[in-house]
Amino acid sequence: MFGYQGGEPADLLQRKVLERQSAKDEWPFLTTLDLSTIHSEQQLASMVKDRTGLKLEEVIPSVHTWMEGYNRRLATPSFSQGKVVNLRRSPVGPSDAKNTKNGMHHSSKREHKNDLSE
Repeated sequence: MFGYQGGEPADLLQRKVLERQSAKDEWPFLTTLDLSTIHSEQQLASMVKDRTGLKLEEVIPSVHTWMEGYNRRLATPSFSQGKVVNLRRSPVGPSDAKNTKNGMHHSSKREHKNDLSE
């Protein structure tokens, strides 16, 4: 669900990485390894149930709601005029050329440090 399956376009892989982070934000106790083993909504619900100690009936509504958003976001094309769109920031523009590699935005360490101090 969140992992590389081979032959997938780069934009889909980028979106999966962002979705994995979104799942971690929703359920902070899930690790990257946990998420890499999940292949269905049922498996996600089961893992959330196991990690929280809640009943399956209690976790299914929140997992289902999150999965609806996941499916909607993955189905949305991420190409805008032939450029990959970073889902967390605005699309990379010509002025950002020095901070890009293969059309994807890469922030400097200084930018990350400033983000933490704000």
